[in-house]
Amino acid sequence: MRFNGLVCSFFLTALAGLGCSSSASTASDAAPDTGGGAFMAIAPCTNASDYVAGMTAITTLAALRYSPQCLKVTAGTQVSIQASSTHPLSGLATGSASNPIPTGSKTTDQMVTFARVGFYPFQCDIHSGFGMKGVVWVQ
Repeated sequence: MRFNGLVCSFFLTALAGLGCSSSASTASDAAPDTGGGAFMAIAPCTNASDYVAGMTAITTLAALRYSPQCLKVTAGTQVSIQASSTHPLSGLATGSASNPIPTGSKTTDQMVTFARVGFYPFQCDIHSGFGMKGVVWVQ
């Protein structure tokens, strides 16, 4: 029994050091800022060819999608992103650092200026499980 206890104790000690960290996010946990140079695949925009250029508005569709889902703009562009109580908008931290899209289920349309190059994902907090997500790629 003592042998089993030592093995068990060792195993639990080893597990305690693996992946048992605080859920608080730090700056070092954030995805690296690509500087707009390297492509970053973030669902639903997994290919550079998924991105649409030349638009400055993202709207919501009845099919629980944003249009466009994948928008490419130049640094300094201001984009209107549609939001409502049925489609609350939140920026996500999975892309480049310092996402200018506000977090916290915004229920009114948001005018967002994208000053820095990078990839900035967003979602509808109610329908993200149905694929109502998007990404703005700033070059």
